[in-house]
Amino acid sequence: MMNCVCNATYCDEMSPLGTLSPGQVAVYTSSMSGKRLERTNLNFGTSDKPNSITVKVNENMKNQTIFGFGGALTGYQGYVISKLDPAVQQIVLQQIFSPDGLGYTIGRVPIGASDYSLDVYSYAEVPGDMNLTYFALGDEDIKYKIPYIQQAQALAGGKIKLFGSPWTAPGWMKTTGSTHGGGMIKGDINGPYYQTWAQYYVKFFEEYAKNNVSFWGFTVMNEPVGNGPPTYFLANHFNSTMHRDFIKGLLGPAIRNNPLTKNLKIMMNDDNRGNVPAFVRDVYGDPIAHQYTDGFAIHFYGYYADTTWETFTQVHEQFPDKFILYTEGSRSPVKYGSWTDSVNYMVNMIPPLNNWVNGWTDWNMVLDPSGWWGYQVPCILVNSTYEFEKQPIYYGYAHFSKFIVPDSVVINLKINDAPYAPASYMYQNLMGLAALTPFGQKVVVLNNHDANAYYNVTLYNSQGSWVNLDLEPWSITTVIYV
Repeated sequence: MMNCVCNATYCDEMSPLGTLSPGQVAVYTSSMSGKRLERTNLNFGTSDKPNSITVKVNENMKNQTIFGFGGALTGYQGYVISKLDPAVQQIVLQQIFSPDGLGYTIGRVPIGASDYSLDVYSYAEVPGDMNLTYFALGDEDIKYKIPYIQQAQALAGGKIKLFGSPWTAPGWMKTTGSTHGGGMIKGDINGPYYQTWAQYYVKFFEEYAKNNVSFWGFTVMNEPVGNGPPTYFLANHFNSTMHRDFIKGLLGPAIRNNPLTKNLKIMMNDDNRGNVPAFVRDVYGDPIAHQYTDGFAIHFYGYYADTTWETFTQVHEQFPDKFILYTEGSRSPVKYGSWTDSVNYMVNMIPPLNNWVNGWTDWNMVLDPSGWWGYQVPCILVNSTYEFEKQPIYYGYAHFSKFIVPDSVVINLKINDAPYAPASYMYQNLMGLAALTPFGQKVVVLNNHDANAYYNVTLYNSQGSWVNLDLEPWSITTVIYV
C-alpha cells in the first residue's frame, strides 16, 4: 500500500539523513512493492563485481542552480485545509513545507480568482474604476490564501519563493465583458485599459505586503494562449507580441519604478512548451522587453514534437542570463492511490531538470475527493475533518524536494557511458538526475519506470569506487553521498 493515512496522532516519517562520512551511502527507495522512502545504508568500495549498467556522476560539469520545488496556494485548497481540525491542519502543512516533510520552497499564488476558487472575483469589482480607487483583496485571499501562506513561510523558515499569476483581468476591462472564455483587454495595446492593468499588479503586491506577505516574482498571465472557449474557464488572451509590447511599454517600468516591486522577477508565457519559439523570438528578441523579463514560465501539459525538452537547453545557450521555471504541473486523469502514475509523472520531471530548468511547481497540493474540477491528483487527499492521505505521488516528489535543496546545482550524469547529448541520463526505461547540494552532498535520483525489469546498476563516485544498486520495477531511488 503506497498511501499513508494520517491523523492528529500518526503520520509516517522518513528516516532522517543525518551526517554522512566519506564512503557512506544513504539509499532511499519507494516502489510498487510498498516501500515508501525506505532507507538502506551502503558503502563505496572496489571489492564487489560491478554490474553491467553504469551510472557515472561528473561533479565538475555543472549546469543550473535549483530554486526549489513547490506547489500552488489556491483558494479552494485553503478552503479544504480550513475544514480540518486545527491540529490536523498543522500536520498537513508540516508534511508539505517543513524540512521534515517535503520541504517545499516555491509557492504559486493566483492573483484574484483561478479555476480553483470558490467564487469568481477580482480586486477591481467596480466597472470603470480606471484609477483602481476601490481596489481590494477578496474574502478568499483573507480567509483561504494569506493565513496558509503565512503558516507555510513559518514552517519553511521564510525560504519560500512566492510568485503570483493572474488568470484574467476583471470582466469590465475585457472585450468579451467576461472573466471566462478568453477575450483580450480592451483597446489598443498599452492604451488606457492596459495602463490600469499594469497598476493592478502593483496594487496586488502592495495589498499583500500589508498582510506581511512578500513575493519573489510573478507571471504576466496564466495560460495566455491556450484557454479560449469553453466559457467555463477563466482566461485572458495575451500572446507573445502582446507580452513584448506590454512588458516594455508599461509593465516593466511600473514594476521597476516602484520601491516595493522593483526586484520582482517577471516571467513570460506561463503556458505549455509549444509556445517557446514564439515567446523567445518576440520577447527575448526585443532588447527592451529582454531587459525587463527575467525568466520563462512553463507548464507541464501537452506533447510537442517540435519543442522537445532539449529546446530548453537551446534557449539557455542563447539566453544564459534568463532562468526557466516549471510553474504548473499535475497528474490526470484522477487515479487515487496509483504508484505507477506517480512514477510516470516523475518521468516528465527528470528530462526538464536535465535541460536547465531551475525548479518545479505542482498545481494544488491538497484537495478533497471531489477534486473540485476533478482533473488532478494532489499529494495530500483530505478524507474527513480528522484524517488525510498522503498519496503515492507525495513520495515521488519527496525523492527530489527533500534532497535536492535550494541552491543545489545540477551536475552531469551518464548512464552506460552514453554521449553527453541529448539524453545521457536515459537508458531503456531507466533515467536519472544528479545534483550537488550547498552542503557538498551528491544526490542521484534514479527512476525505473519499467513494469517488470530490475535494473542492477553500479554507481561510480569521482574517486573511482563504486556501489551496486538493485532497482526494482516501478521504483524511484535517491542516493546521497559526500
